[in-house]
Amino acid sequence: MSDAGGRLRGVALPLALGLVTIGLGLPAVRIFFSLDDHLFLERAAGLVPWDEGIRRLLSVRVFFTAAWRLFGDNAVGYHLTIMSIHALNGWLVTRVARRLGLGDAAAAAAGLAFVAAPAAFTVLHWISCVQEALLACGALLATLLVLEGRLPGAFGAFALTLLCKESGALLLPALALVLPMPPRRRLLLGAGGVALATALLFVMGTFAPRPAGSPYETAFGLNLVANLFTYLAWLGRPWDWFPDRAAVPVPEIWAWGLVPIAASVAAVWGSPARRRALLRGVLVFLALLAPVLPLVRHSYSYYLYLPLVPIWILAAAALGLASGRLRRAVWVLPILVIALSGWQGHQRRTGTIAEGVLADPVLRYAAAARGMVEDLRVAGAAGDLLIVGPPAAGAVDLIDEDGIEGDVQREVFLLAGRALDDGRSVPVFLPRVTSAALVVDIGDHTVWWDRKLYLSRGEGRLHDLGDGADGRRKLAAYFYRTQDYPRARREILALMARAPNDPQLIGQLGAIALAQGLAAEADSILSRLDELARREAVPGGAAASRNDLARWIQEDRSRPSGVH
Repeated sequence: MSDAGGRLRGVALPLALGLVTIGLGLPAVRIFFSLDDHLFLERAAGLVPWDEGIRRLLSVRVFFTAAWRLFGDNAVGYHLTIMSIHALNGWLVTRVARRLGLGDAAAAAAGLAFVAAPAAFTVLHWISCVQEALLACGALLATLLVLEGRLPGAFGAFALTLLCKESGALLLPALALVLPMPPRRRLLLGAGGVALATALLFVMGTFAPRPAGSPYETAFGLNLVANLFTYLAWLGRPWDWFPDRAAVPVPEIWAWGLVPIAASVAAVWGSPARRRALLRGVLVFLALLAPVLPLVRHSYSYYLYLPLVPIWILAAAALGLASGRLRRAVWVLPILVIALSGWQGHQRRTGTIAEGVLADPVLRYAAAARGMVEDLRVAGAAGDLLIVGPPAAGAVDLIDEDGIEGDVQREVFLLAGRALDDGRSVPVFLPRVTSAALVVDIGDHTVWWDRKLYLSRGEGRLHDLGDGADGRRKLAAYFYRTQDYPRARREILALMARAPNDPQLIGQLGAIALAQGLAAEADSILSRLDELARREAVPGGAAASRNDLARWIQEDRSRPSGVH
């Protein structure tokens, strides 16, 4: 009976981890490819060569190449794979916790808290965040092998971890400091870990300087403390469902970073054993978070995905030490974390910063990309495409009005442009498309006459304008209807550069002049149409355009002054 009970418990834990992962992450299955996903898909599909060397070889090149062959452009398969890795990571957390001496209930609670943690939201919703999931998988496996005394296997797992992401570089040195082991093994683990990490990071080019302005620009000053307290403040403000909206250290909230510190001190007060355990856990937390602290403008909550593992284990251990019936309080930890993550996840999936513009950038760009791809498929897009997006009437504030100031703004159309890597990833989803470009406006040197034109409206919706000159005529008409007369004029003049005597274009230019209050120019254009009409052997287009413009001029002059 006991054997049957043990087998039941062995099945119950993976089942519970899987159910929590599915319950919190299933909405992510509907999310399309977003941001960096398109860069990696272009390479996996053979449109662009891989040029990153061995940097993140496993989590980017191997993963996306294999997933492309298995799932193609179906994002569901990618998401389900990441959810499986995430659930596996939760199981590895429980194994590590058991090796550290926690009971079955406390170890299970730690694993459940990990899979339910709010820091996992982006990991589950953004396919490119598979890098974080695989980093955690390798790091947890390496830790488990160290605890089992299997150092060769631990070094191998550590090397694979760094080939997933470099931010795990301090794992083995940290474990050498905090785990009980003979001095010789401690020295071997610490020195070997430093040597292996240094060699791999050097080969990857990680030590190369990051220029100012780069998204990964680094600095080594007070910004390290500022970044640390920003991450700690996010832990102390659970009601903030989108803490990394600014993606930079936020001075306004740093004081909240004292909340988790005070809570930790209170939990170990009066117990030397607990203080030692807390110090060890904090050291591992800092070692895993330290590589991202120098980043100047790249502070994201998913960077807490792996560093929080020792915190979940310590919290479960503290609750699991209660006596008698109070020991059941250990289950309060995962229940509270599940409730918090469920609420935060709903807020992030539905929160907006403008009408129809989602607050979360991963979800925002994924929605825009899906909308454009669906519209292009319905239109049967093929050949060379040009997607034109007129600037929005107003800029969208990507920070929003919740009290965090910032000047990070981007026009609505540019959301669509970034969603498909400025059009470069369109052939990934539509093989009949040979090239695609997204532009805010058609410039003087933009190739358009031999392309199919689409108009972007709002966030990721496309309207088929037509081929070449026909498409640009419709674009001019759109600008005219929306009273954007300068751009309407520019479109007509661009068309007239290729067909200078087209009477319809000349007549439309006269209508634009009237709309702009340029009566003298309209009269001059009318005279030009008179000349073209006289040259026609049979009255046709020139005469019709001349008559239309003459009528418009007469109507304009009969209106009150200033009204066109």
